Amino acid sequence: MTLPPAMLLALCLVLLSAFVYHTAFGRSGRGLVLSLVAALAGMVLGEALARGLGQGPRVGELHLVHGLAGAWLCMALLARRVA
Repeated sequence: MTLPPAMLLALCLVLLSAFVYHTAFGRSGRGLVLSLVAALAGMVLGEALARGLGQGPRVGELHLVHGLAGAWLCMALLARRVA
């Protein structure tokens, strides 16, 4: 099974964002898993919003700015909710 390049890029960016966020603000292994889930959910929501608006810079079919902003926003909201 091969992944489309845009999906692979999105997964790499989600993983990188979650690891950077957890390195800076995380405290436990549970926090890392929650960061990964929040980053993935945020990327999906940001991507859906960008596709709905029909805007934003894209790399292939991926809206980078909206997706990453959604990922970081979800991780920040999760950290605020958990703390």
